[in-house]
Amino acid sequence: MMVLGVDEAGYGPRLGPLVVAVTTWRFAAQRPCELWPLMDRCQAALHEAGIPVADSKQVYRAGRGWADLEQGAWLALHAQGLVPPAGYKQLFDSLDSSWNQARREAPWESGFRTRLPRQIEPDQCLAAVRDACRRLACCGVELLGVRARVLFPAQFNDALRRWGNKAAVLSRVSLELLRCTLENPPAPAEGEPLLALCDKHGGRNHYAALLLEHFPGQWFRPGEESAARSVYSGRWNGQAAHFYFLRDGERYLVVALASLVAKYLRELAMQAWNHFWCDRLPHLKPTAGYPQDAQRFWQQTAPVREQLDWPQEWLWRER
Repeated sequence: MMVLGVDEAGYGPRLGPLVVAVTTWRFAAQRPCELWPLMDRCQAALHEAGIPVADSKQVYRAGRGWADLEQGAWLALHAQGLVPPAGYKQLFDSLDSSWNQARREAPWESGFRTRLPRQIEPDQCLAAVRDACRRLACCGVELLGVRARVLFPAQFNDALRRWGNKAAVLSRVSLELLRCTLENPPAPAEGEPLLALCDKHGGRNHYAALLLEHFPGQWFRPGEESAARSVYSGRWNGQAAHFYFLRDGERYLVVALASLVAKYLRELAMQAWNHFWCDRLPHLKPTAGYPQDAQRFWQQTAPVREQLDWPQEWLWRER
């Protein structure tokens, strides 16, 4: 069974990007009911390998360092073909084909350089990743790759104007990324069932219309549609397909790893953001971009912003 996990980082902030990531896996299971215990076994095996794969809010907090977040993210990045050490631009280019164009409206990105991984040694990172892949293989599981979509404020604000609210933006970006992943290698093998697990989007419980919009010509039958989960079954290119939208979806391995990758990309993007402004205002305290501190940061950077005369929509998310 091919299984995809989708999650985001940066839904709440007013500064910095919204990042959505999708991880792609192959499991030795044929039905969704066989998958849940297998994911638990894999998660335990990864912890034994020293790679904590869980909700990124549990794995990474400001002041605790990058090591756990980086190790989890690099498990997915290695599956995408990246080998440490790598560069900042190389990382984003490999995951989001639209990033290079989008950063034209994020000019603070252009001069940022950093060696990756930031905190763990490349040899240590690679050894842990290879050990983790061996453990997954023993469980009959293979991690196939990862993709991402990075929306800087200019793109986020444009999406808000088109779709009306943040939840709609998240839903459409997530499903568009999911569809693009399915349309490109690695694709499901002939006759292979497909399962996609997504963290819930805001308070939304009904996703059938969105699925039909992003997968035209397909049909998905609603099952349970509740605050806990919304489930849809149907066909994708002639193969059985199931879509689950789950509250606290990060408790499942495939979504948790997507959460780690999205958080890693967002934190790196915030490093670029803070590097740009703090270089011009040496006493400026960096920001994570969340609403209250974003207001403080916005006020303190006013003199530099006035000199630069960049459009506000490039810098500040409207919601």
